[in-house]
Amino acid sequence: MGNKPSNDLKPETLSDLCKQTEFTEEELQQWYADFKKASSKDYLTKSDFKKVYAQYFPTGDATKFTEHVYRTFDSNGDGTISFREFMCGMSVLARGTVEQKLSWIFSMYDINKDGYISRPEMLEILQSLYRMVGEMNDEATRYEEDTPENKLEMIFRNVDRDCDNRLSLNEFLDAASNDPGIKTMLQI
Repeated sequence: MGNKPSNDLKPETLSDLCKQTEFTEEELQQWYADFKKASSKDYLTKSDFKKVYAQYFPTGDATKFTEHVYRTFDSNGDGTISFREFMCGMSVLARGTVEQKLSWIFSMYDINKDGYISRPEMLEILQSLYRMVGEMNDEATRYEEDTPENKLEMIFRNVDRDCDNRLSLNEFLDAASNDPGIKTMLQI
């Protein structure tokens, strides 16, 4: 009779997550209830994650972009996203500093985890973003120059200071921190 429902976090888990994230106990309990709606297990699979993402981008193909976001949330690389991994990532994205948010984004773009974003990695992410937004971008208002390939060239021209065809974390942080367009896009 005095037991908490199974949809509540254990007190020790809740306390630990409050220390590790920028969320309150009440917020964490709400996130946990939503997490449990997305998956009956204690983790999210790629399939679970894709279903949730697809709801937000019904006219596009979020499949590939979702895989990159999923990989970034799966911090231990075990192929699943635990509630802890999810909340630590969400804490950075929702309430982290500009540098924390940009570092998280950098890790998503750094597909092979070598500490750099190469042109092919950047292009892969840009193409997946364009596919994801799909018809949300009204074709009549899109410019012919607005392609992933052209965006790639613009980014590398403006960010790759040492012209080595790869972006270091410092180059990425410096450029993104000083670009009002990027700050607006990230709502920083």
